[in-house]
Amino acid sequence: MATDVPEIIGDGSSERSDTDRPRRPGPGASVTFQARRTLGTSRFLTIREVADRLRVSRATVYRLVAEGRIPAVRVSSGAIRVDVGGLRGGGK
Repeated sequence: MATDVPEIIGDGSSERSDTDRPRRPGPGASVTFQARRTLGTSRFLTIREVADRLRVSRATVYRLVAEGRIPAVRVSSGAIRVDVGGLRGGGK
């Protein structure tokens, strides 16, 4: 009796069907890389993150940056970023 479906004999671990999905590698064998911060590198925060940490509004953070009370930089997209060190007393 001939059929188009192959007969499965044994545990089936040595043969795979065309429709079987390839298994993803486990966490130890992942092919993606995560960037690791090295000691001494700066961490920059967004205006929203600074406002959350200081428990003030974003408008207040913008005003403090404009007054120079919080040191900040503009990145290429025009967004403002604040160095974590500037919040810890590293500024004026």
